[in-house]
Amino acid sequence: MRQENILINVRTVINSPFCIDSADGQKIYELLHKALSEKKHVTLSFRGIELLITAFLNTAVGQLFKDFNEEQIHSYLSKTDFNPQFEPVWDKVLKGAPVFYAHKEKIENDIKEILED
Repeated sequence: MRQENILINVRTVINSPFCIDSADGQKIYELLHKALSEKKHVTLSFRGIELLITAFLNTAVGQLFKDFNEEQIHSYLSKTDFNPQFEPVWDKVLKGAPVFYAHKEKIENDIKEILED
């Protein structure tokens, strides 16, 4: 049986060439989460995207690490039409998010403690 592959065109979903709004990232996240929950392979197309920032990508992809491990994400998620200039942002999120979610409670407690001082 052939595995279904879903193509998500980021620009079409967010209706903009600028990936800067975390609310837009949430739209992508919801599509990705549904597909990964169903063990479907997903390709994100960044065709026509002119700007990509960390806040968008943390919301769109980074928070997947709350519910999926790195192996699942790397197995089921790929990207295409990706501007090489965006690679550092992608790498930052895919390296940082698993660490954050693995230590989320401690990080939040440390922040709370600092703010209370």
